[in-house]
Amino acid sequence: MTMERRPRKPEGSTTRIQRFLLHVMESGESIPIADLAQLLEVGPATVSQFISALESRGWIERYLDPGDRRRHLVRITQAGKEIAERSREERRLRMQRVLERLSGEERTELVSIAQRVAAIIASEPELLRRPRDVE
Repeated sequence: MTMERRPRKPEGSTTRIQRFLLHVMESGESIPIADLAQLLEVGPATVSQFISALESRGWIERYLDPGDRRRHLVRITQAGKEIAERSREERRLRMQRVLERLSGEERTELVSIAQRVAAIIASEPELLRRPRDVE
């Protein structure tokens, strides 16, 4: 039996997980690798692979926590911030193209629904939490 492989991304492009990690780190604050693993719900070895890919491209830097030398931290570089910003702008332009296809009435309705959803979430944030019995 042969295994199918996903096509490789073009050189210089980013994966969804890479973009997500860059956006998470975009504030510039240092983040423990263990926290990223918990956020992604993956093991430390898996997140370390993601981090290595970003580090090899110069988008983040990894270093030992000066206060606890057993702990590794990561932070975004200027090049990583530029990639995150470009990603956000591309996403904004794609959304703009979609919204341009809606009538004024449809856009108004969409805004109204989005505001209602936001109000529900603000009043009941637990609705977005994963139930403990779901793994």
